[in-house]
Amino acid sequence: MNTLTDRPQQEVFLDKLSYEVPTTRYVGSKRRFLEFMHAVTKSLISKDSVVLDLFGGSGIVGYHFKRQGFRVIYNDYLKFNWWIGKALIENTERQLVESDIKSLLEVKKSRKYPTLIQDTFKNYYYTDEENRWLDIVSTNIRYLRKESKKAAAYYALFQACLTKRPWSLFNRVNLAFRLAEQERSFNNKTTWDTSFETMFRRFCDEINQVVFNNQHDNIAMNESAENLSLKSMELKPDIVYIDPPSGRSPSGLLDYYQLYHFLEGLTDYHSWHERIDYQSYNLRLKPRQNSWSNPVELKDAWKKCIQSFRDSILVISYRSPGYPKLAWIEKLLKTQKQDVQVFTQNGLSRIVTSVNQRLEMNEHVLVAE
Repeated sequence: MNTLTDRPQQEVFLDKLSYEVPTTRYVGSKRRFLEFMHAVTKSLISKDSVVLDLFGGSGIVGYHFKRQGFRVIYNDYLKFNWWIGKALIENTERQLVESDIKSLLEVKKSRKYPTLIQDTFKNYYYTDEENRWLDIVSTNIRYLRKESKKAAAYYALFQACLTKRPWSLFNRVNLAFRLAEQERSFNNKTTWDTSFETMFRRFCDEINQVVFNNQHDNIAMNESAENLSLKSMELKPDIVYIDPPSGRSPSGLLDYYQLYHFLEGLTDYHSWHERIDYQSYNLRLKPRQNSWSNPVELKDAWKKCIQSFRDSILVISYRSPGYPKLAWIEKLLKTQKQDVQVFTQNGLSRIVTSVNQRLEMNEHVLVAE
């Protein structure tokens, strides 16, 4: 059996993508990684294949597979990501026309607007005016009857929220930093100061432009990876793409539920106040069980996942340095699969599976057949 050290070097040359990639500011997003992913996976499956994106996140990889003509099952345990998946993956046609957008931005005299964001998050993430805007628009979105329109509107709202946040996260209270007039090593102040309405309209236009019909019944699911069951759907994925939360060490595992707690709260507005941990300095949500962000349970989660989908081709994204170690994941895959390859991105033009060069790189794809 070949090992990482004695495997001969292989080169896979990248192809330019032929479509416009949606915007994303999601931590760990593979937006700049898609040419690499395409080069590795383009010969694996036919266009009649079913692809399961198990940790869908920003939806970028699932969207890529949809663009390649595959039937895509998107899944993510976060509700706000599920709405993004419905907008990008499940949706097949333009949803938001100008009258829809105008209606979402208006204050309806017959409609009661709650003030949870204004009352709870004052001086946390957005200005008073922006908080009021969020209360109004998120309320209007909830009144939309057509789920596909609601998904498109939520997509635009979430992207606008991320765009106006330093580092596109909600893990710290740094509104003062955003508003301050000072020199910075990076300067996104023009974007931060752009009105919510302008940003919202921009992303409404984007989701209308990138949505398309690939002639398959693509679906978005909202389940934890360990509880996902496709038996009731009578579907067997030909390929399973796995890109779980990661970290450089056991103590540094990312918890997306807390990094994006504000967006998750928006999807459950009426119960949001009950889910907030008011003892936390940034008003995050009360903790929720997630084995993939728990260093004690993480390796068992990996084992169960690989075991569950051992009958499918497995494609795994990995960023080094990371935990568990790359060699541990490769060894785990070899307990279930006969052919395991590790590809590493090298510069902008090619991918190399040489272990010596891999030590200097940080993006990898493991393919197990």
